[in-house]
Amino acid sequence: MINDGSTDHSEEICNEYADNNPSIHVFHKANGGVSSARNLGIEHAQGGYIIFVDSDDWLEPNALSALMQQDSYSDLTFFGSAFHLEGGNTIFYKPELQFYNQFSEIQSGMMNLITNPLHPDYLGFTWNKMFKSAIIKQQPIRFVENLSYREDEIFTLQYAAFCSSLTTLPNLLYHYRVSNSGLTQKGQSIHDFILLCNSYQNTIAVYNSPELQEYFNLQIAKFLFDAIKRPQSFKARNALINRLWNHCHMQGIPYQRLRIKPLYRSLLHLPSPILLKIYMYSRSLFH
Repeated sequence: MINDGSTDHSEEICNEYADNNPSIHVFHKANGGVSSARNLGIEHAQGGYIIFVDSDDWLEPNALSALMQQDSYSDLTFFGSAFHLEGGNTIFYKPELQFYNQFSEIQSGMMNLITNPLHPDYLGFTWNKMFKSAIIKQQPIRFVENLSYREDEIFTLQYAAFCSSLTTLPNLLYHYRVSNSGLTQKGQSIHDFILLCNSYQNTIAVYNSPELQEYFNLQIAKFLFDAIKRPQSFKARNALINRLWNHCHMQGIPYQRLRIKPLYRSLLHLPSPILLKIYMYSRSLFH
């Protein structure tokens, strides 16, 4: 258990759990955010496998034993989750039972998790999967501590690059509490979006699946555009527009796939970024 600089009675509660259960170890640290807390947990983890549980979520009582009862342990194992909404409704997602044993198959499995119609983007979470401790520690792979948005997905993408097997299990093992005031709901800064784009850029070369590469390129374009819309200097905005423009045209981004307004897609489709720069500057005068 990682107490990330809590200011309530969490420290006392954690210590009480550790005192009453020899398998629980508590580490107290100054507040550094979820990535910093997870990295500290990785450093102290002693088991052959690692899973992550966020502070307001919970596991099924048999979750760990169910994972250990698999016929074969994959390098990366996904399992089902229940999403508990604030209004009281619950959404369940159970991946189909699938085994992927080559890197090309693993990439196909990753795309299935990203594009599944029941819960798209299931790849990106950290708490819905089981990792091999040896892969994390030997590479080494860590969470980007100054990234506070989609850091889970970047970690997973870095990890999956070293996997030779992937399994998706239909077992519903994790309960995720969806909160409108949670970490993922906080406003992201320009820094977050740029760091996220850089992380995708550093990862894309590892994967040779055209579908995954298109996904990465679309993500980079989307988050560059999100960065452009944040308040900033004229010079900084133009530099980001140039980067977005070059990225879209060099990578042959299919503009119709970009999740932005048709007007922006039309401006990006033109042979010069000048009109987009003029429009974004004009837009900034009224915000």
